[in-house]
Amino acid sequence: MSLNTHESDFNKKAPVSMASLQGTRGLLVDDDLLLLNLLSKFLAAEGCSTDTALNGRLALSKIDRVAYDFILCDLTMPGMDGIAFYRELKERRFAGLGKIIFITGYPASHETEEFLSSLDNPLVNKPFSLEELRETIRLLIANSFDHKQDLEENL
Repeated sequence: MSLNTHESDFNKKAPVSMASLQGTRGLLVDDDLLLLNLLSKFLAAEGCSTDTALNGRLALSKIDRVAYDFILCDLTMPGMDGIAFYRELKERRFAGLGKIIFITGYPASHETEEFLSSLDNPLVNKPFSLEELRETIRLLIANSFDHKQDLEENL
């Protein structure tokens, strides 16, 4: 499936499988309302509930109230972009920095390349397939779960 998928494709019940995101919760941060709607519907079909925000500043208020399994964040947005959003979360000592998946449709500037190379967070370039996005989210959640188990075992 590509991002050119029709809305009717999301009305079909998604089978639960290892690739499913059943029971997860995500925050989608992007200034593209059409993309937010598409991704929300796709992820709902995968069993994932989502909240959306049109920029980093709006996303900050949601993060204070809800625990997310992943955050999908565009790098380029008006108001507060993905880099400023990440830096604000880091300043707040947000424990979920590793749960952020960055997306972008623009060639990386020198600043963006430096920022991304300093992190272990995944980057998904637009245009991306919905399967690629699902797999990136699934792997991030699996790695977060494994890391959490490791921490608990070492306590």
